Amino acid sequence: MPPHDARLGALRPPELQTVPAQAYWRGTADLVGFVAFVGSLAQGADRARAVARHALEQSGPISEADPESERGVRNQLGRYSPMLGHLMLGRAVDNYLSYLSDLLALLFTERPETLRSREKVDLEFVLQWETMAELQDALAERRVENLAYKGMDDLAEYVSRTLNFELFQSPQLRAEVRHTVERRNLIVHKRGVIDRRYVQRVGEADGKPGQPLDLGGSQTLDAISGLCIAVADIDDRASEKWSLSRGQDRPLTADEHDASASEKPS
Repeated sequence: MPPHDARLGALRPPELQTVPAQAYWRGTADLVGFVAFVGSLAQGADRARAVARHALEQSGPISEADPESERGVRNQLGRYSPMLGHLMLGRAVDNYLSYLSDLLALLFTERPETLRSREKVDLEFVLQWETMAELQDALAERRVENLAYKGMDDLAEYVSRTLNFELFQSPQLRAEVRHTVERRNLIVHKRGVIDRRYVQRVGEADGKPGQPLDLGGSQTLDAISGLCIAVADIDDRASEKWSLSRGQDRPLTADEHDASASEKPS
């Protein structure tokens, strides 16, 4: 795995993205930005406290502060770093899985021929819709809903078998994303306490059964970076394979804004 600092570049989105990828990158930016905001609030509180204490000391003796408050907000926030890591990882994986579902929905909508399968469809379901377009949209939605409940390995196998597309070109990246998803499942279903099933699936790298899953800040960011690398790769290859619509998802520069405004009819 590349060093932590080197992987932070993965948090920068590519220039061209599908709409599902745009939603994924916005979600990632919101997540990382929120955590940074919380950290900056804690740092600002500690700075303000130090300034206030210094001012009080200049005016005369002050009473002893409570030992807990002496630790500072940032240090007290550190007590909850495991929970923060769990929240970040869970949100990041949910964002990634939503991207996969949204990408499949886009694929089935823009390229309805990819819906072909041996799956049987009830006549009653077909007759609910007045046009072929409505039926295709309904079939796409139902297919995505069914796939959303599959595990990571099952979904990768389905996409490979039915669409001739590999979610992961790199076995290392596949193993890393699978590990991240397993961590999320442990957090959601077992309160982050390692059990035998988790060890059987990913080994004892995170601890032994009965121990809490302890994620440091660098581990969490590495996991998020891995998901970002996976999304960028999947989105680029899927867009090329099926000619999916892509665009830019960024604010206009001042020059672009002026040029856009000048093109509008007066």
